[in-house]
Amino acid sequence: MLYSERAGVTKGLLNHACKVIRAGRPFLRRMIDLLYAVHRPPASRIPIRLSQSCRADLVWWGEFLSKWNGISFLDPPSSLPEIHLYTDASGSWGCAAWCGENWLQVRWDTWAESLSIAEKELIPIVLGALPGRLPL
Repeated sequence: MLYSERAGVTKGLLNHACKVIRAGRPFLRRMIDLLYAVHRPPASRIPIRLSQSCRADLVWWGEFLSKWNGISFLDPPSSLPEIHLYTDASGSWGCAAWCGENWLQVRWDTWAESLSIAEKELIPIVLGALPGRLPL
């Protein structure tokens, strides 16, 4: 049994830890969902029964933090080439992508009229990543 006040503090600390320990986010999700299910302010002292999966997540955190060396446990990839892909999209005309000496350009058709600018900005990135389009 855990009180919502203590669970809220624990969730806050682990949420802050997830900024450094990115792999911990999935192990925090069930606790967040559990606290939202209570429908009370986090400062209230409501007893919460932890599910088996939530307990397992807390065990994971305990084991991980007791062994963690304070440095991200996933080393950044060092053997991957650095790629510069430049893209842009307009709301009405189309989009383009440029990588090295290669480029592509697409004019919007009627299917793109209903898309948001964020979706239109994503299209040249996806097209640029397709095999044979640009030398990625």
